[in-house]
Amino acid sequence: MKIGIDGRCFLVRRTGVGRYVWSMCQALNDALPEAQFVVYGRSDIELPVTSPRWQVRDIYSRRKRFPLNMPRYLLSGRHVANDQVDVFWATNTVVPFGLGNIPVVASVYDLTHVIAPETMDVRNRVLLTALYARSIRRAQECVSISHGTARRLTARYGKPVRWVAHPALDGVFAVPAPHVQQAAMDKHGLSGRYVLCVGTLEPRKRLECAILGYLHAQDRGLAQDWALAIVGGRGWKGSRLEGLVEKGMARGVKMLGFVDDEDLAALYARAAFLFFPSQYEGFGFPVLEAGACGSAVVAADLEEVREAAGPGARMVGPGLRPVVSAFADALSVPPGPAGVPSPMPTWEHSGRVLAAALQAAAR
Repeated sequence: MKIGIDGRCFLVRRTGVGRYVWSMCQALNDALPEAQFVVYGRSDIELPVTSPRWQVRDIYSRRKRFPLNMPRYLLSGRHVANDQVDVFWATNTVVPFGLGNIPVVASVYDLTHVIAPETMDVRNRVLLTALYARSIRRAQECVSISHGTARRLTARYGKPVRWVAHPALDGVFAVPAPHVQQAAMDKHGLSGRYVLCVGTLEPRKRLECAILGYLHAQDRGLAQDWALAIVGGRGWKGSRLEGLVEKGMARGVKMLGFVDDEDLAALYARAAFLFFPSQYEGFGFPVLEAGACGSAVVAADLEEVREAAGPGARMVGPGLRPVVSAFADALSVPPGPAGVPSPMPTWEHSGRVLAAALQAAAR
């Protein structure tokens, strides 16, 4: 079987979807040892698997931000058709034009454009609104990253979803040795007690809830010697948040930016708790990571996030006011370790799920 893969996520730094697709490619390679793979990307990208069975088809310019490549991706179906692949994996849901009769498997991560469209970058919202429904109809099979997302997809588009391939964890996400934890704290300017937030600085993550909760707790005398550490890169629609960040930084908020996985695991392990106030998620990757690293978790109570959470996670809200209040409550009555969900997702299992979906579509 010859499988075509949308490789746009490999054109940029791997976060979120990119990390998922990278690990799923490795699992897929093991699940389908006779298959050949063609990644539609750029000749200078790093492939997740080094093997003669994997090759890159160069269809993009040297531009680095993949939204600029969307028009070219939408027209890439002719390249896929010319390569005579047996099935195409739309790793970012959107299906290109010109595929002919080639079957498609689409990975579905969330329905932000439906659930929280106001939080999106305008360009991406317009593109997804225009292309999403057609892509879901065109796909022979959809593979969701959570049961909650699968149910939302079926309710919205009437598309049955037979396959759920949860994100899993790489080996680095475990409890590091104490000296490793301390080294990460020193590297990122942390000392003493802190609460950790992880997420791109964009409206859907509701990081303002964390900052407001932290400042409110300080006003109540609960967090005078605590820090609030926020891990994540800049996103969009951040003008209001930036003003709040500036105010918070004068009172102990620390913006750490991008943090590599080794340091992130150590920061999870030493944190008093992970605070995850997101308005909407397709899964809740940081919640799973934090639990595996021995951290406590306080998270907005969303169906999809519950799938990532261990039995000890404290779920709150998900309304704005209870989420903000939950920060101070967790300082007053600390949560215990969150643990991990049972059964624990594995890349091996999720790779087998995706392989079965690709084989079913190609029949």
